[in-house]
Amino acid sequence: MIFSDLLAELREFVAQETRRSVLVEQRVKEAEAGKAKTQAAKLKVQTLINQRIANAPLPRVACEFISNIWARLMTLRAIRSEQDRQAWRDSVDTFNALIDCLFAYTADAPSQLPWKNKNFNAAIAKGMLEIGCTSEEIENTVWWLDRISNSADTTGAVSDHPNRQKSDLNLTAFNPITLTTLVTEGESENIPDPALSAPLIKEGTWVEFDDCELSNTLRCKLATIGSPGQNYIFVNRRGMKVLEKQKKELLRLFAANQLKPIEESQLLDRAMDSVLQALHTQQPETATH
Repeated sequence: MIFSDLLAELREFVAQETRRSVLVEQRVKEAEAGKAKTQAAKLKVQTLINQRIANAPLPRVACEFISNIWARLMTLRAIRSEQDRQAWRDSVDTFNALIDCLFAYTADAPSQLPWKNKNFNAAIAKGMLEIGCTSEEIENTVWWLDRISNSADTTGAVSDHPNRQKSDLNLTAFNPITLTTLVTEGESENIPDPALSAPLIKEGTWVEFDDCELSNTLRCKLATIGSPGQNYIFVNRRGMKVLEKQKKELLRLFAANQLKPIEESQLLDRAMDSVLQALHTQQPETATH
């Protein structure tokens, strides 16, 4: 009777722990998915902007606007692009129109400026409001946009706004922006030949990680892969995140035999051994009652 009670308690305990670990692991997956989505959006915007205007001579104030304001808006809309693709396209179209105008301005070709319409300024203002810019920031932006759109009068006074000087329209090379250090598979450094033959693991695979520095062995499960395809997230039996490795690190660990997959049968055997050991230690206590 005592053994059956212990077994029932054990089953209930295991069921509760399983439900709890599943919930915790799901939160880890959702958090990592959000992080990967944000990183992918940053990389997308970073690549788009840098490919178009890296090191190009632009007005200093325009460089600041693109790096600090419009890149933020484009990133936000890239993250939301699954729900609203048109908003993302609009931010890219506005960026391209802005760059066309800036290139025409730097080429001293005011007759080619395409933004002399209210829709362009409205799109800029709307985007700035979306990311929480102040009315003063919007006013300053509209001011220099107007000064550039009226570039036929570049020799005229530009001190009609107290917060802007003529030097704001001086040209400077656009420094490539860095929104994320995430690299694609093709950009990552070459992995040594022995590591290329390392086995691949899928989500749900249990592994043992030998931490040489701490002289410790960690048993954990691959919960999800993010950033995209580069970041491996591992959780313990409680569903808590315990290990995070880049793909190239993972391959090196496999090659060094510091990371080894565990078969499900091994996990079951070890779990049963733990249960039997726990019951064995309780036997003397139950015998005395």
